[in-house]
Amino acid sequence: MAQSFPSNSLTGTQHVKRKAKLSRVAVLSECRGKRYGTVIMDAVEDFIRDRVDLFILAALIEKKGFYEKCGYRCIDNEIFVDEGAKQCWMTKRANPQSET
Repeated sequence: MAQSFPSNSLTGTQHVKRKAKLSRVAVLSECRGKRYGTVIMDAVEDFIRDRVDLFILAALIEKKGFYEKCGYRCIDNEIFVDEGAKQCWMTKRANPQSET
């Protein structure tokens, strides 16, 4: 596709949000505590890491500790209710080593 723009003038701009919203991560109750959840999280993060800057998810309050072990942090400790369950938003930098 060819475009013609006036020289030396700003014609337009685009901002791409490089965020990945993860949702509905689950492990069978009999398989919990065996690192399956961590393996799932690592695999998903590795698969999309080069395309995003930030991972974001809504964590059930009772599962918050698991996500903290995976490197996620709560945003402002704000709790909300969705589908009757208390949750908080959590984030993790996709490439923390590239931060300055």
